Amino acid sequence: MLRSTRNVRCAAMMGIALLPTLALAQTRAVFASSDGAAQITRLQVSTTTGTVDLNATFRGWYSADGSNNGRSPAGNYLAGRCDAVPLCFTPAIVLNNWFTFDLANVTGRTITGATLFLDSPAGVGYLSANPSETFSLFDVATVLNTLGIAVGVSIFNDLGSGTLFGTRSVSAADNGTSVASVLNSSALAALTSAQGASFGIGGAVTLTTTLLPEPSTYVLMLVGLAAVGVAARRRRVLQ
Repeated sequence: MLRSTRNVRCAAMMGIALLPTLALAQTRAVFASSDGAAQITRLQVSTTTGTVDLNATFRGWYSADGSNNGRSPAGNYLAGRCDAVPLCFTPAIVLNNWFTFDLANVTGRTITGATLFLDSPAGVGYLSANPSETFSLFDVATVLNTLGIAVGVSIFNDLGSGTLFGTRSVSAADNGTSVASVLNSSALAALTSAQGASFGIGGAVTLTTTLLPEPSTYVLMLVGLAAVGVAARRRRVLQ
């Protein structure tokens, strides 16, 4: 009886200990499977003399270990934590994305607004157990013509920090659409300063919030709690 009780208690403790591990292992990513020219990434700049649409000259991502997926106008621009095979990676990695634009056609104008449009592939663009994820946009301090070439953790960090250019809540409802992120006044000031040159934007998913557990995780937790209750009752009987 004592051995049986100890086994139940150990199983319960193991079940509870597995709960945070399972939650942390889940994917929380946006813009998955975004390779190819079919996925449009463009910056719409509004000025006092009209609107200018600019396709990204280059785009891509950096991982938390400082590696990247190269430099291409049609590169994948996934952001967030991704570990769902075959759509993502094993072991799991965290990615921040980036985009560059040529402002040669935006010179000597008064910029009044700007919106970044990023296609989210149908069916697979949003990968998360949460109802939505927060995607934030930042300035880029890294030399723009080195993005996708140079490596380093500092570049990954740069893409997900600094001056905030805007935020957007992304969900499965955005799959198959062009996700529009309105840029703030800080971004407009940076665009004005960069007229006639290249302009960069970094993006990151906020991963500090609590992940919504999957149903299987709730089952595991309930089994663990039930086992603890059984063990407690048996211990009282033995005493």
